[in-house]
Amino acid sequence: MVIPIVMVILSLTLNNPANRWANIIVAIVFFGFNLIGLPTYPSTYDKFLIIVGLAINVLTVWYAWRWA
Repeated sequence: MVIPIVMVILSLTLNNPANRWANIIVAIVFFGFNLIGLPTYPSTYDKFLIIVGLAINVLTVWYAWRWA
């Protein structure tokens, strides 16, 4: 819960190159963490939420990579 809040604060305070790389690195770490944990969730609803989170992480990396 704390990391997304910290990422918002860092997005407002970091310069663009550092912000870009911070977003890419954190999104990739979250993607891996959620992908590894996906099989451990018993309900379909939990798995759906994790898959949505994976898609958001991919979009975060894509948008951060395209920043000029």
